[in-house]
Amino acid sequence: MLPTDGVMCFPGQTWEKVLSKVKKAVVFMDDRCSESLHWNGGAALLFEAGARNIKQFSSFEAGGQNEPKAVFVVSTVLKGKTADIIKDIISLSRFQYCVVFTAIPHSIHLLANNVTTDLEGNSVFEQFEEKLCEWMGDMNYTAEVMHAPVVFAPLTQHLHLLPAFSDLFPLLEVDLESINEKRPEKRRFGSLMDVDTHSLSPELQIQIKSLTSAINTLFEFIGTREESFSVGPMSRLIAGELASHPQAKNRRKSAPNKASVVFIDRTLDRTGAVGHHGDSLVEKILSGLPQLPGHVTDIQVDMLELTHLKQTTDNKGILAPGCLAQNQSATARLLWETMLVAKQKEAVMEVRRQLVEAASKENLPIKMSLGVSGPEELTVERAHSALENVFEMLRGVCHARDPLKHFSSVYTPSDGAHQATYRPLLKQVLEEIFHPDRRECPDVEHMSGGLTDLLKTGFSMFMKVTRPHPSDHPLLFLFLVGGVTPSELRLIRDVVSTHKSGTQVLVMSTRLLRPCDVPHLLFSIDRLKPDIGV
Repeated sequence: MLPTDGVMCFPGQTWEKVLSKVKKAVVFMDDRCSESLHWNGGAALLFEAGARNIKQFSSFEAGGQNEPKAVFVVSTVLKGKTADIIKDIISLSRFQYCVVFTAIPHSIHLLANNVTTDLEGNSVFEQFEEKLCEWMGDMNYTAEVMHAPVVFAPLTQHLHLLPAFSDLFPLLEVDLESINEKRPEKRRFGSLMDVDTHSLSPELQIQIKSLTSAINTLFEFIGTREESFSVGPMSRLIAGELASHPQAKNRRKSAPNKASVVFIDRTLDRTGAVGHHGDSLVEKILSGLPQLPGHVTDIQVDMLELTHLKQTTDNKGILAPGCLAQNQSATARLLWETMLVAKQKEAVMEVRRQLVEAASKENLPIKMSLGVSGPEELTVERAHSALENVFEMLRGVCHARDPLKHFSSVYTPSDGAHQATYRPLLKQVLEEIFHPDRRECPDVEHMSGGLTDLLKTGFSMFMKVTRPHPSDHPLLFLFLVGGVTPSELRLIRDVVSTHKSGTQVLVMSTRLLRPCDVPHLLFSIDRLKPDIGV
């Protein structure tokens, strides 16, 4: 199997372990895992495997009188809030057999429980199995706890998202101040590039390690040895963690395939993410329609217009909403890929062609018109303290590119003869990677994976030793930490096509960005203490 084919198969493969356990069970699943399942075949997969019911992972849910088996699928650590919800559900039910799947591996559960060395077997999972039996009310009942990395959402053949990490966002200057407040004055960091993983909060450490563990599992599945590169401080932490991942050393020794993975911080270029100027139909759809409940990627479409029903309070919510993920139809998948990467006009024409074709098959009258929706009116509240925090955050955003030497600007001012232009950072990075001279760029930092790599890097400073370069291998993973936009997906395709490098580029990211997501990620989340379910 080619690595690219393996990448496409892998997300579905991660669900096989779950599917093998759901027969005659009621399944409780959190939102992050539900979103991954949504793009891997949806609830139909579970029902085809024999599941009786699927319910939200909530303390207000429970199994029925005749449902003795439960399967829990969560993206979080099995302690704190997550453990409490599982206990609440079991206490309200009559289960005799419980299976718990967590997307967090056992090694990270050890870290979350402050256990420094691994004991015999999966000690934390075994202890949780005992708790499950205790909550069920009989120690002779059956309980199983295991790891399944069900965090990947394959939107297209060349784009994979990880919804479980949708709120992972690069740190800013204000976060550096918070980190330094807890350190002695002589040991404070001068910039975000100096920050190491151990100085971060336990929650953020767990999230970064969970992300790199998931990526490592993918590389194990496709038999690939990777060279890690980073652009930006958060990417540096993630790439470094992946390069030094303890389980990756044996894989790299025997892996038959090679690839480069370049992590890039979203905060180094916000212009392309917050503008409404993109020539992408999907961007317009994501911005104009509400999200599916509990999802960060897909949207909901009111299907009432396709029926003979009239909008009333009685029939509100009786129809399941439409969405973008159509896993069962090859035609729908091809249309989705076209909408995602084609120019807006081309995408609209393709949608129109398919609508006309579908209407003709059903002998329906064809009446088409384009609708225009205007922005809602906004009210401005005078909240001085909130505004001060906003501007402090924005000042930190302005300094995000300060450590960069080559990619220090995405803006070229007008000079009288030429108008001002925006040069996307992603385009600059790709052009540097695929430059025919294979120039070394100080901003694209190679992360060494062990003593041998460190020695090579050290000797290269004094001798003519060729340093690893992102274009060395036939497969390149671009991982955008903090999100990617549909316009950037087309930009990547166009740059790769222009350079005719022969390199296949696969894009991975934490979320598919809408313009309104960036303010949320900047102002509404705690970047230093992400929600890991504890």
